[in-house]
Order: sequence, then structure tokens, then C-alpha cells
Amino acid sequence: MKKRLWNSVKSAIHGGILYILSGNILVKAVSFIASIVVINVISKEDLAYLTYATNIYSYVSLVSGLGIGNALLKFCSVDSQDKKNLSFLKFSICFGALIDFVFVISISVVVSFINIPFPQARVFFYALSLLQVLTCILSILQVFLRTQLKNRLYASVGLINAVVILGVGFFVVRFIGAMGYVIAQYVGVSVATIICFISIRRYFRGVESVSLDRKDIKAIIIMGISLMLSNFFSGMMPINETFLVNNVIKDEIVVANFRVAGLLPSQILLISGAIVVYYFPIVARTDGKQDSWLLIRNIGFFSFIITVAVAIIGMLLTPIIIRYVYGEKYLDAISLSYVLWIMRSINAGFRMVPMNMLPAIGKTKYNVWCAAISCISLTVVDYIVLKQIGISGIAIGAIIVYLVSGVAFWVYLFRVTHQE
Repeated sequence: MKKRLWNSVKSAIHGGILYILSGNILVKAVSFIASIVVINVISKEDLAYLTYATNIYSYVSLVSGLGIGNALLKFCSVDSQDKKNLSFLKFSICFGALIDFVFVISISVVVSFINIPFPQARVFFYALSLLQVLTCILSILQVFLRTQLKNRLYASVGLINAVVILGVGFFVVRFIGAMGYVIAQYVGVSVATIICFISIRRYFRGVESVSLDRKDIKAIIIMGISLMLSNFFSGMMPINETFLVNNVIKDEIVVANFRVAGLLPSQILLISGAIVVYYFPIVARTDGKQDSWLLIRNIGFFSFIITVAVAIIGMLLTPIIIRYVYGEKYLDAISLSYVLWIMRSINAGFRMVPMNMLPAIGKTKYNVWCAAISCISLTVVDYIVLKQIGISGIAIGAIIVYLVSGVAFWVYLFRVTHQE
């Protein structure tokens, strides 16, 4: 078992998982710095208008392209014919961009004619509309890089995008305010998209695409919608947690403690996220149900060991970090942070692998139903335990839901990979 784990670690490192992990961490760090620059330069009023428009478009991001980009992970691989890969890529870009274009046009029309809390935010809605479409195209191109196992370039593109936004934004925001940050995002996304286009164009040099039949088009759209719905419900779970804490507890001190206590544990998703991003295309091109099961089982074991190790280190460092980063006034958040570490670890180390690998072997409908039921169940359980136990109950409720849904994912995965 130890030898198998060590071989998995060496294989992942050589394959580029460290590029993905370090890239994600650096992108978060650069984005955090960029947010500090913006907050300290522009006025509170402009920040409110920009935040309002950005928040609305964040919902569009959850359904961007109806999930067509993620579906590309299953339909393109290094083992597929280049002609077919190019056809799927072209279709995904056109379909995804068209869907997002319809979304942003609809939002722009709606905010133009209805009363919104901040009428001055309309200009930001218009300014950010095309950015949503460009971001959709960039994400699809990055997904294609993943399908070809170009993990180093995939991570580099994300980091370049963040660095350009920070660099351009640092100077432009000082002259034209919040709109300068919007311009910086356009520049960053454009630069990253051009880099992807150049690399992918070289890859397809001399290759002509073929026409996709209706069966292929229907299959990739259905998988995209299934993945989008699954990700939507999963993404809503932590959002609902915060919403319930704000509206059930209604105590500023408790809400602030919950916010600080959850900042460190939530970062553990960077680890599991990198593992899933790296292994998804590998699982997608694995032939044979038994081989897929063995590979996913090993990935799950690898993810669980790494996650537990990081969680233990994080729990040991939590008192020090909270004391010296957030100050003495947040020391009472330490005990809550411990249970949140356990909760996030169960989700990241036990639940995320089977949930994300089922689509890699073509099973998506179960994900949608399980994610939807988990989201609803977590909301109900959290509401009950918050009423009966208090803030510590929210972690207990989530632990129960994550464990039960994790077992459900693993059992279903075992069944579909062992059926004749």
C-alpha cells in the first residue's frame, strides 16, 4: 500500500500536479492583492456599484455555457483523433459563447428597465457583459489544455491572467477609478486567451475539423448541462451555510467568528481541487470499468491521505495564524475552526473524488440528483442544528451530510464499475 501511494505521488508530480496546485495558490494570492489595491484606491460608492454588478454576473458564471466547457473534458483527450478534438473544441467555443452572450444581453436589458438598488451600477453591467463571454471562451481553451495534459501551460495561463490584471489595474485604477479594474480584467483575459490560441493553433497545425453528427452534439450538450447542475448545487452548499448563519444566528460577533474560523479550512479545497483537475482527463481516457475503478480508488486513497495530513498541520497552525494575523479579538474563533477543518476535510478528502470522477466515466445524472438532495438536506439540517445547538452545530450537520453523500457516491461508483 505504501509503495502504491508513493508511486501515485511520484506519477502525479511528474505529470504536473504541482504546477496546478502552485498555480492555483499563486492565482489566489495575486487576486487577493489585486482586491486590496482596488479597495484602497477607488471610492466606497464605486466599489459598491462594481460589487453589485459582479455579484449578479457571478450567478451567470455558475451556469456559464451550460457547462459545455467541463463536458469537453470527457469528449476530448490525447488518445482521440485530432480532427474530432478540433471539432468538439470549435463547437464548445461557439455554443458556450452564444449561451453566455444571450445571458448577458438579457441581464443588460433587464437592468435597463427595472429599478435596481444602485442605478449607477448599470454602467458596470454594460462594461462587464462582454467580459463574461471572453471568460467563457478562455475557460474552454484552458479545459482543452487539460485534456491534452498540458498542465504546466494550463497553470501558467491562469497565473498570467491574474498578474496582468494586478499590474494593469494597479496603474489604471488610479486614473479612472473602478472602471480601470474592469479594463484590467479585459486585458488580462485577452492576453491569456491569445496565449491559449497560439498554443492550440500550433497543436492543430495542418488539421481540418470534421462535422459533428447530431448524436455527438446532443451527447456533449446533455453532459454539459448535467455537470453544470451538479456544480451549481455543490457550489450553493457553502453559500447556503453563510446565508443561514447570517439570518438565523443574527449576532455580529458570531458571524464574524464564523467568517474568520472558516478562512483557513476552506483553503484545503485547493489540494483536492488540484488532484481532481489533474486526474479527470486521465480517468476519462481510461478503458475498462475495472481499470477505472482501480484508478479512482487509488486517487481517492491518495487524496484522503494528503488531505488528512494537510488538515492536521492546518489545525496545529490555526491558533498561531489566528492570533498573529487576525488578532487577539478572534481567539474565540479557534475552537470553531477545528470542527470546520474536520468538515472541510471530509468533503475534500472523501467526497470530492467520486463526485468529480463519475462524470469522467460518463455517469452524470446521478451526480445531479445526489448534489441536489445533498444541497437541500444540508440546508434543512443546518437550519435545525443552528436553532437547537448554535453555531457549532453547522459543522456537525455538514459532517453528517458530507459523510452520507460521500458513501452514496462511492457505493454508486463501485456498482457502475462492476456491472456486466
